[in-house]
Amino acid sequence: MNLDELYQEIILAHFKRPHHARNFAEDEAFEEAFNPTCGDKTRVLGQVAGDRVSGLEHDTQGCAISIASASILCERLSGTSVEECRAQVRTLVDGLHGRRVPGYPEQDPLAALLTVKRFPMRIRCATLSWEALEKWLDRQDPA
Repeated sequence: MNLDELYQEIILAHFKRPHHARNFAEDEAFEEAFNPTCGDKTRVLGQVAGDRVSGLEHDTQGCAISIASASILCERLSGTSVEECRAQVRTLVDGLHGRRVPGYPEQDPLAALLTVKRFPMRIRCATLSWEALEKWLDRQDPA
């Protein structure tokens, strides 16, 4: 299997069986991001205790890339520090916009997600949930 096939398989696996996905009630304290170009919408929420983020979940409607990205985000960042979450958001966004980022092992879902940079019209799909997470983190600690 070549890398393109592996990365496509990783994205499709997260799309078909998204991790940490559920429907949110309107009164929950989620943060939302919307892509008016294609209609993708994602909501993200979790908990912050001390400097740790836990229980990240998403409610995402959209394309395979949007759903897979939200799934990867929740799986990857639950249990990390707020600082690490923010750093991962910046790294992903930078990487998708062609800026140099650290390499990831071939099997890492973030390596698969970064291949979206080859399709500029889909970058917003990949960053949507990460944008919502960043806004949610800002609301947890507005300082």
